[in-house]
Amino acid sequence: MGIHIHDLNEENRTSSVSGSQVLSSFVPAPAPVMSPTASPQEDGIPEESPALARPQELSPYEKPTYSADQLREFKNRQETTQLLFIVESYIGKPLTPSEIKTILYFTDVLHFSDDLIDYLIQYCVDRGKKDFKYIEKVAVNWAEAGITTPKQAQKNASRYDKNIYTIMNGLGKSNSPTAKELEFITRWMKDYGFPMDVIMEACERTVLATDKHRFEYAESILSSWKRHNVQHKSDIRGIDDLYQQQRKKNNTLNSGKPSGNRFNQFKQNNYDFAALEQELVSN
Repeated sequence: MGIHIHDLNEENRTSSVSGSQVLSSFVPAPAPVMSPTASPQEDGIPEESPALARPQELSPYEKPTYSADQLREFKNRQETTQLLFIVESYIGKPLTPSEIKTILYFTDVLHFSDDLIDYLIQYCVDRGKKDFKYIEKVAVNWAEAGITTPKQAQKNASRYDKNIYTIMNGLGKSNSPTAKELEFITRWMKDYGFPMDVIMEACERTVLATDKHRFEYAESILSSWKRHNVQHKSDIRGIDDLYQQQRKKNNTLNSGKPSGNRFNQFKQNNYDFAALEQELVSN
């Protein structure tokens, strides 16, 4: 019926236990028996349970885990040898197994042609980016944008680069962006999702306000607008109006307090970005 293990170090254990108790200790507790014909409802599981009925949907660009056999098969293809040679020439070193799996991902999941992969690597390397995490991110962005040919990728890149240099000029910069400056610009366009007219409005206010740390200053403006859910340039007027109302209220509350600063006798400039400047200084 069952097995029960006793501790042999416990002396006289069995002598103190009655026969009926010993017998009962060898009989395990009955386990619940489920009917072989029980339905999901009878087991307390909804028939349409999402966790059982439907697997969780994955992104169409989810990167799979490739086995060693799959990697070996990919490397042994005749067309792959030339592709890997081209990629290694751009990167300047032999590819690791992980990087080769990323190339396999480009062809297997993103369905990139060899020509498009060639242009992708060249595009990233020309911008000083040889890290495969960055290259993979660019590839996914292209796939999401429906880019399937080098010509489409070149057109998309030229439009993107044009916006970059427009923003640089808007901040009074004529040089190519540094990695940090490019990070700011990418955040404004991609992460914040601002249209160009909103970004240029922030650039204009930045140039009027300061000659130094202009990217940080513009970031303070745009991050504030993002918190206020600005989506179009017309939304900025409402934020400016609220700021002016708050400033008038503060001036009314402070009007009765004497000031020892004789320059307060002069009319003060009333810029919309004053509060944002204060926020930047405080940080």
